[in-house]
Amino acid sequence: LESDPGNQESKDDIYAAYVAWAEASNVGKVGRNSFFRRLLALPKMAGVEEVRPRTAEGKRVLQLSGVRLTTGDPISSAGASDLPQ
Repeated sequence: LESDPGNQESKDDIYAAYVAWAEASNVGKVGRNSFFRRLLALPKMAGVEEVRPRTAEGKRVLQLSGVRLTTGDPISSAGASDLPQ
């Protein structure tokens, strides 16, 4: 993840990237709620907010505003050493 004030990313996509990273790194992973609570508590995530915009069909989707998933190791720039392992 990297800071990007004008962007929003799906929480599903962010958590899936974390799970893939944890499995590839052979570290234990935590549940979704714990992951997001810990992620948003990191100093590097200051200003990142959970938003719930509506789709064209009126369904709410859970997203984080102010971040962008990166290619390669998507979690490292968010402070992977600070994430639960």
